[in-house]
Amino acid sequence: MEQGRKYLGVVAHYAPDGRLTPRSIEWEDGRLYRIDRVLDARPMRSLKAQGTGTRYAVVIGRTRAYLYFEDSRWWLERM
Repeated sequence: MEQGRKYLGVVAHYAPDGRLTPRSIEWEDGRLYRIDRVLDARPMRSLKAQGTGTRYAVVIGRTRAYLYFEDSRWWLERM
């Protein structure tokens, strides 16, 4: 695993207009967590994990997190 990154399985929806929206994440132990809200999505660089991709600011339960989509893989920035 690259520093500051946790690669995850993600269930996402591709809209007819091309928008990609993550719906849930699969944690490394197999547990699934529903993404309750996507607050923002924009191309952005991670200062903590040294990567660039589309950053999704998401809410999972009471937790806010940054989920990145880069080179066909999803990763969660470690807080």
